Amino acid sequence: AVNVILASGGIGNDVVLGGAANDVLVGGDGSDRLSGGAGSNVIDGGAGGDLVEYLNATQGVRVDLNEGTVANNGHGLGDTLISIEHLTGGAFNDILVGNAAGNILTGGLGADVLIGLDGDDVLDGGAGAANTIQGGRGDDRYVVSAAGDTLLELAGEGSDTVQTTLSVYRLRDNFEALAFIGAGTFTGLGNALDNTISGGAGGDTLIGYEGDDILVGGAGAANTLIGGLGDDVYVSDAIGDSLIELAGEGYDTVSTALTTYTLRDNFDALRFVQAQGVVLDVVGTGNSQNNTLDGNRGADLLAGLAGNDTLNGFDGDDTLRGGAGADQLDGGAGSDTVDYSLASSGVVVNLGGRYVASDGEGGTDHLTSIENATGSAFNDTLIGDNSRNVLNGGLGADVLIGLDGDDLLIGGAVAANTLQGGRGDDTYRVSVAGDTVYEEAGQGRDTIETTLNAYMLRNQIEDLRFIGAGAFRGDGNGLDNRIVGGASDDVLSGRGGNDRLEGGLGSDTADYSVASGAATIRLDLGGATNDGHGGSDTFSSIENATGTAFDDLIFGSAGTNVLIGGAGRDTLLGGGGDDTLIGGSGVANELYGGAGSDLYVVSAIGDTLIENANEGTDRVETTLSSFVLGAHLENLTFTGAGAFTGRGNGLANVLIAGGGDDVLNGGGGDDMLYGGAGLDTVVLSGIAADYQIAYGAGFATITDATAGRDGVDMVYGIEQVRFSDGTVLTLTPPASSPGFAVGEGKGDVADHHTPLILPSPSWDDLF
Repeated sequence: AVNVILASGGIGNDVVLGGAANDVLVGGDGSDRLSGGAGSNVIDGGAGGDLVEYLNATQGVRVDLNEGTVANNGHGLGDTLISIEHLTGGAFNDILVGNAAGNILTGGLGADVLIGLDGDDVLDGGAGAANTIQGGRGDDRYVVSAAGDTLLELAGEGSDTVQTTLSVYRLRDNFEALAFIGAGTFTGLGNALDNTISGGAGGDTLIGYEGDDILVGGAGAANTLIGGLGDDVYVSDAIGDSLIELAGEGYDTVSTALTTYTLRDNFDALRFVQAQGVVLDVVGTGNSQNNTLDGNRGADLLAGLAGNDTLNGFDGDDTLRGGAGADQLDGGAGSDTVDYSLASSGVVVNLGGRYVASDGEGGTDHLTSIENATGSAFNDTLIGDNSRNVLNGGLGADVLIGLDGDDLLIGGAVAANTLQGGRGDDTYRVSVAGDTVYEEAGQGRDTIETTLNAYMLRNQIEDLRFIGAGAFRGDGNGLDNRIVGGASDDVLSGRGGNDRLEGGLGSDTADYSVASGAATIRLDLGGATNDGHGGSDTFSSIENATGTAFDDLIFGSAGTNVLIGGAGRDTLLGGGGDDTLIGGSGVANELYGGAGSDLYVVSAIGDTLIENANEGTDRVETTLSSFVLGAHLENLTFTGAGAFTGRGNGLANVLIAGGGDDVLNGGGGDDMLYGGAGLDTVVLSGIAADYQIAYGAGFATITDATAGRDGVDMVYGIEQVRFSDGTVLTLTPPASSPGFAVGEGKGDVADHHTPLILPSPSWDDLF
């Protein structure tokens, strides 16, 4: 009887198994796996790539797919095969013959004979006894796991590959490729053809011999790769790989996925490769030969060193260093830079002409797709083109010419440079006071970026930005300027034009001291409605203002401000915050402190100081030889020279004199009076009998017995006290008593004790 067994899966990949009888097995449309069993079978794989297995054979099988016959199915009988592409033998000595299709022939454990015939076949002899394997025409793949396998290929029968699990393997004649698929280390040897030899994850040794070979070391342990004669390619992805080439053995290339690589001696080319979608910045360095260095998609740095090199940056913002020799430098896509910072003399670079007339090493270079140039440590000439260029002169006295485009010109920080931007919105980076910047009218809106702590804009430059450290003084010109300070306490002056002043961090000042007319400055509104030059300015992060030599009106803000009037008759209004108001030494000024504990600096006799009640604890500093505190002002300090006469008011005042013979009168309230050096006198409004003097540690306390008059005053560094009845008392602490009453007649001027002289207190000491 004949059993007919049909695949139930239809178009799927089915498994169809026969029995002991004579079976008919039909596989269907998928890639099916069929096994006939012990009978004499007819096996039809149908459409798809179908496999017949003889794993259960009790003896060696002989199958010929080209004829469609099985002389021995492993059970002493024959099968008929229809539409079968692949075969798997059993555990005995099998003979498997393919056909014109691409067959997969797997021998099993015995000493098998596999013959692929035409087609791109896969022939696997198995790991048992030694096999004989012949691929025939087509690009065949041999899987070798037995050391004694014999592989046969004739010349011109395709490009054939050996895959092996053996730890050592040498390609036979007429084989092109060798790949290790085992574990551990591997030694792979080529032949005289153009071979591709691939190692595994271990530390492999690959030797190409003759031919233009490709050696793939693998990314695991360090490998040893020896190309031999021919134009070889070394795929080196392990950091410790040892690559060996002798002189004169061909044009050899390293291909690597590493991000940093330096060519060894006798290698000619370096190529960086990255997986699809991966963007890494790479650093590639050549040798003394004529190298070709290829970057990748990142911001690459390629350095050719000596030799006539070709550097290709490709995508990304690349930096190319040709070194000595006549080099070809191609940046590719992105904003790319040619770098001569290591040159041994000055360079001449013309980006518009796409050439380097002098590379600093005696050579000339050709440029393609290069947007930027970096000079040497010597005197360079760098010329841009009509696109946006970055020209960096380096350390020498350089000439930088941007031409058209929005260029960045960096002069360097040592010698004086000449910078000319040309048309476009150019930026000049200035670090040397002697730099000369050229711009013509109508050539764009241009910016100076400087590390200098003081800078004044030249004509035709609009904007100024401080990029250094410390405090900065920045001055504009007659144009509409934007001036930007830094992180410290900056002074910004727009001068003419409608300017924008941006202080940044720190306590910053808008300065109008050189204006040709009076200014109206409104810190509270963020600008100057009249800048003294006929324009108006706007502010950002400006805390302080300095007026002109004319009659200015200056308003503070809600924060802490320093307002300086200048030489004119100025009106200063502090607003909120603890403000400092400096009227100037010219004609009389009006100073309004407003809320907060304000400081008034007075140098003009006619200054008017206006404070309302409960607006903080306010202080006056003056250089005038005489000053009387007005209403609602608490404290007075003399900062001038010579003798000083100072008078308080009805509040609790602090009066501090200077180094002369000073006279202080606290007025009403409980005052603190400090005389300083010199013979200093405190004037009281009552007779001597009305007061009691007590001595403390470093000071004296004078108490007026009459209520509502002088109060209780503490005096420092005061030598004598003058009363309204003409009595003058020298302050001399008694030897045995901490204090005494003047009215009791003790401690009069005849006492011979050292006057009370105290160290100078600071404001922090007093409050």
